[in-house]
Amino acid sequence: MFSQRIQPACLDVVGSVPDGNGVTTTGWGVLGRGADTANILQKTELFQFSKEECSSKYNPNRLLKRGIDHSTQMCYGHRERPTDTCPGDSGGPLLITNKFLCLHSIIGVTSFGSACGIMGTPGVYTRLLTYLPWIESVVWP
Repeated sequence: MFSQRIQPACLDVVGSVPDGNGVTTTGWGVLGRGADTANILQKTELFQFSKEECSSKYNPNRLLKRGIDHSTQMCYGHRERPTDTCPGDSGGPLLITNKFLCLHSIIGVTSFGSACGIMGTPGVYTRLLTYLPWIESVVWP
């Protein structure tokens, strides 16, 4: 089912994004608080928040007993625009792009956020590299 617009993505084996580089996320989730889900696949560029910024936004609480686990989770958002993943986007990819090779690599999976599209409030993404051995054991047994 591949086409000019539908291509496979690589699974990232490096686990880091060069400082200042944006990542891309896509999804079919709601278009904002109280809005309907998207009829057209949405995409946006996000930037990494530091571990300290992420931890301060997601303090330990009743639902997140230990706060963010930085070995398996990472925070991405936008400081200058109200763009983010929203409910319905969970499970979607967080991608880096090698512009030279025109390839996309998945570095994370959309997990959750405290709000939707709030400038300066990052969403939480599952770090793919942590689960790469398990993924490969299932895909290529």
